Amino acid sequence: MAILNSNVGEQLRRYAKEGKPMPNKPLPADNVVTVYIAAADDVASERDALARMIAELPVTLAFRVEQSPAEGPIDQEALTEADLFILVLGHDIRAPVGLEWRLARRARRPMVVAVKTGVSRTPAGREFLHTLDVPYATYQTTSDLVRLVQQRLARRLLEEGARLHLRESEQVALQQIVQEEGDTTSAGGRGEAAESAVILSRERFRPTDGKIVE
Repeated sequence: MAILNSNVGEQLRRYAKEGKPMPNKPLPADNVVTVYIAAADDVASERDALARMIAELPVTLAFRVEQSPAEGPIDQEALTEADLFILVLGHDIRAPVGLEWRLARRARRPMVVAVKTGVSRTPAGREFLHTLDVPYATYQTTSDLVRLVQQRLARRLLEEGARLHLRESEQVALQQIVQEEGDTTSAGGRGEAAESAVILSRERFRPTDGKIVE
């Protein structure tokens, strides 16, 4: 897979300046799956594991993965148009996660909420959990979290199978993920995707000139 920073325009300008091969124009929006991960720094390792899991899904799709920014504004367009919004709550609810949550709710985005158990929550974290008015899943380990989100994302991709032009083999692979029970999903694997990124399938993203950026 090729992984490009989410600021694609800036990266393309740098390629031109440095004389590097230029990727083709981005895939149509209908063929890009946007996933938004809202999580504070105390669950940064879980957040990064989710991004790596997405890069390893057995499909030839392009994924745009956005995460809560360490500073600066959030990407409201990506959030309000996300195919799946993921909220991970650890011991605290910190800015901008609360705002991201409200925007996702207002935009009625499909979502999965995961709450870490076995941690001492701050008053703000306890209040947020107390007022949470949607179903949520709990997890103890990063592997638990990765597995439950992977299954929810697989279901979401199957729901959008026609729009995404999923191949039969991809549908079978996703159905197997949904049906898995009890198996531990590794949080590690090939390809880092810790920052917000566009993850492009080699099979569905072909440059007209030069090579695929890796």
